[in-house]
Amino acid sequence: MLIILFYLLTEVVLPRSVNLTGYIFDNLLIALIVLFGIVLLLSAVGIRVPNPGSSIISGVFQLLKFIGSQIFMAIKWLIRAFIHAVPRIYRGNRTILMRYFNPVIAHRLAILVTILWVIIII
Repeated sequence: MLIILFYLLTEVVLPRSVNLTGYIFDNLLIALIVLFGIVLLLSAVGIRVPNPGSSIISGVFQLLKFIGSQIFMAIKWLIRAFIHAVPRIYRGNRTILMRYFNPVIAHRLAILVTILWVIIII
């Protein structure tokens, strides 16, 4: 499952997001040139506009920092949830299997099912 997710991320999501980013960047660059032109025209007639460049750059870096921290927190949450789920899967399988088999066989089957579950997830 994680291998399929990685494949989809590298083969579908990232190439499309790169194309989309290029499209957005081109249009954003045009919009920024127009906005700076407006600022220059306003300053030519005597209207003072605070420096928009530093505000825009600051906002972009804050956005990148926020997106990076959210991605890091999501990956951390997924790893933690996976690690906490393994003992629950084992205990649940062992409890169910102990109803039908003796404890030794139930223990071994629970380990086998847990290993299969981990392999399917990875």
